[in-house]
Amino acid sequence: MQINAHIPVLKHQSEFANSFEKFQCLVGGFGSGKSQADVFRSMQLMKIRDKALIALYAPTYRDLIDTNIPDFEEILSKYRIKYQYKVSERKIIVNQGCFTGEIWFRSADKPSGIVGYDATDSIIDEYDILPPHKQRELWIKMLGRMRGAENSTIAVSTTAEGFRETYELFEKKKIGPLIRAKTTDNTFLPDDYIETLYSQYDAQLVKQYINAEFVNVNGMQAYYGFSRDVNHLSNADFETRYAVKIDKIKTYCIGMDFNVHKMCAEVFVNMPELNRMHFINEIILKHPGHSDKPQTEVMCDIIRDMYPDKNIRIYPDASGKHRETSAINSDIAILEKAGFQVYANKANPAVRDRLNSANTMLGKGTVTIDTDLCPDITADFEKCQRDKYGDIDKSDETLTHSSDAGTYPIVYLYPVERKRSVTVKEWRL
Repeated sequence: MQINAHIPVLKHQSEFANSFEKFQCLVGGFGSGKSQADVFRSMQLMKIRDKALIALYAPTYRDLIDTNIPDFEEILSKYRIKYQYKVSERKIIVNQGCFTGEIWFRSADKPSGIVGYDATDSIIDEYDILPPHKQRELWIKMLGRMRGAENSTIAVSTTAEGFRETYELFEKKKIGPLIRAKTTDNTFLPDDYIETLYSQYDAQLVKQYINAEFVNVNGMQAYYGFSRDVNHLSNADFETRYAVKIDKIKTYCIGMDFNVHKMCAEVFVNMPELNRMHFINEIILKHPGHSDKPQTEVMCDIIRDMYPDKNIRIYPDASGKHRETSAINSDIAILEKAGFQVYANKANPAVRDRLNSANTMLGKGTVTIDTDLCPDITADFEKCQRDKYGDIDKSDETLTHSSDAGTYPIVYLYPVERKRSVTVKEWRL
């Protein structure tokens, strides 16, 4: 059966789908249609190959399940192209008309596991979300798998995330064409979509996530949204401004970092009705072996002694589910055993997402701090820097722990949304 499809694609999607140079890249803003461009490219590859085997990589299996696989199924269904999705193998098989081949969905989280198959082509979605060392390992592994056809290709689609591997390969070394797509280039977006992005993002995030620009963040203040003029507010002034007594608030919240040499608890009150957080105090355990108890148990005792009549909600480092300060219990299990309410996702968010949320809230003045009572987190916000990849520079061991503790709850409670691409309005066969 011959299929003739007329698809209202965007210019940058068409360029990405129809260029078959060895290496190429699409750098796009949020909502620019990158994930759909991956589908269009795969379909074109299935047309030109006798039997394509396309390996599509995403940062995690969750990304594949939530975004990439649904995008393929949606578009194939709207084309009325028959396909078989083998869930256990995470592959889609297409054999209809001019479209013949398989799409294998693989996580890039563990590049060492990329073995045992030869691909005709590879596509990497959101390449720059991966840590740089995994990016480099993935690239090497992919090159080793490109034995399935003559003139095999590797294509990258990603947002711009500082001077990572995409910049090194396609902007600096120029190994292949780089296509750039602004969010505003997607004429199929809802009217309020871009307005929503602008309302959330500061100037730097606009450059990265709307204009698709590589931004040099090396040496930049990590928490550039922080300013004492905007974010310092004494507890007394907070009470006056919002007509509330802090000691009368029933629930106190705490962000926690489990670092052994400097365990940090940043205490705050949350006012979701005002979209506001205020840090009122901090607890720092700077030395291990404070007592015969595991350090996390010591922290629990201190919190209970300081706030015996409060409901305590803790937003910790999610890796505490696995890290153990004793031979029996994980750190988070210790917090739960102490009777605290614990709020943590299965894994910590990406560092850039935590920084984006924190800088947005700090820049808007919706996070305030009694800097006299919270000197450690204040010092972090003023002194922490970013490395060339956009991550937090951890070279100074005296810094980052309190700001980590304080920003885990910010990104949990007030995340800056990563807007998904919006499917085009109409598909005509």
